[in-house]
This record gives sequence, C-alpha cells and structure tokens, in this order.
Amino acid sequence: MTFGLVAVLSSCTEGLDSGAIRTTDNNGPDRAQVAIARNRASVERMFASRGVDFSQPVLMRAFKQENVIELWAKDKRRSTYKLVKKYEVCTYSGALGPKTRSGDLQTPEGFYEVRAYNMKPQSQFHMSFNLGFPNAHDRSRGWSGSNLMVHGDCTSEGCFAMRDDPMEEIYTVATLNFEAGNGLFYFHSFPFRLTDAGLAAQKGHQWYDFWASLQPGYEIFDRKKKVPLISAQSGRYIAQLPGDPDSQTASSN
Repeated sequence: MTFGLVAVLSSCTEGLDSGAIRTTDNNGPDRAQVAIARNRASVERMFASRGVDFSQPVLMRAFKQENVIELWAKDKRRSTYKLVKKYEVCTYSGALGPKTRSGDLQTPEGFYEVRAYNMKPQSQFHMSFNLGFPNAHDRSRGWSGSNLMVHGDCTSEGCFAMRDDPMEEIYTVATLNFEAGNGLFYFHSFPFRLTDAGLAAQKGHQWYDFWASLQPGYEIFDRKKKVPLISAQSGRYIAQLPGDPDSQTASSN
C-alpha cells in the first residue's frame, strides 16, 4: 500500500514543478513501491532489535546544528517513545531560525504533523514527504511558504535533503506507520538541542524568544519521552504533557 500516488507535486523551490520522474532513476514511476519492498523486512528487523513494534506510532526529530534526524517509536508496554535510529541529514538550506516567507530558503522549525496525503512518492527529489508548513502557529504569525519537504537527492532549497538510501528507509517507515492505521506521524524540527545551556548560549539572538517557545515541547519529549500536546496562542507555541498516554489527538496544526 503506497500513499499519495496522485499527488506528484514536490518542490523545495516552492513553485509548481512538472512532477516528472528523474531520468536518472532506474525504478521509474514505481520506484516508491520498489523501495518499500526492498526495505520493508530490514525496517521490521530494525524495530524489533530496539524492542518496539513497527506498527506503533513514530515521531521524528530534526536538529539542524547536528545535521541529524532522529527516528523514535512508541513502546506500547510503557506508553513512552524509544529511539530507533539516527539519520544524517545530507544538507539543509538557510541559517538557524524558522521559515517565515516564501523564497527565504529557510528550513522550517516547529512542531509538525505528517499525514498520508503528505507523502510524495513521485517527487523529483527521489521520494519525499511534506512537513505540513505552515501550521497553525506559522499562519498566526503570517509566515508563508509551501512544499517544504524531507526528500532524497542531497540538494536543498528550504528542505531537509537526505541521501537516497536513508530516504528510502525513512519513506518505508512512514508507509508502514500509515499501513498500521496510524493517522499521522510527528515531525519536530529544532535549530539545536534546546537545553537550558543551549538556549542560554543564544541569548540576544534575533530568534531567541521563538526558540524559548519551542523549549517546553522539546523538554516534555526529551524528559518524559511522550509526545506533547501542541497548540498556538498569541504567536507562541503552547505545549502540554498529555493526560492520556495513548492519545494521538491532532494539535491545531
């Protein structure tokens, strides 16, 4: 089962691309199905080696400063999340700080939710998924942009660009997540690890107040290993520890 086959739009330049398959791609228009078939068994083994079921909800956390995306999965026995793997980000564009307008070539920072319709198997960048920018917080601040992705091909103009092999594995993880009946997976994007010391080192930065509003959501997951409930109020993120450990209620994204 593959999602988003009819949605071929995927562009980190925020324009409409042709949706064409790269001529260098040997798998043709079915490359997503081929990649999933190739990676399915190894992904299931990877989850099993960490003591979690691949059918459980997943969360990804990106840290720009480290060029890393972490993959976490829910441990059903404990109702908390466990680290499964870290992936190297090949490149991202822009500086530390959020995306605020179309064409600024910034990569988004914040709390996002990825659903099945965000999957772009026929991306010109060798598979991708849309982060869902702008979310409710972004819109409340008048921030604009579209088609902000995690994708392969190791080139970026506002996205997280991966090498093709890890992108295929990530895409397979996401597909298995939806096949298992999970309505979404979470993607949290941070400039760096928002510890007290890390944030204090940025005192005086133009985005310090924004990063301070990200910190409570970062800390809830980092300390409790539970997905925070996120909302937006007065141009700031509001994060709460979920009362129901099994809750996967969508935020106001």
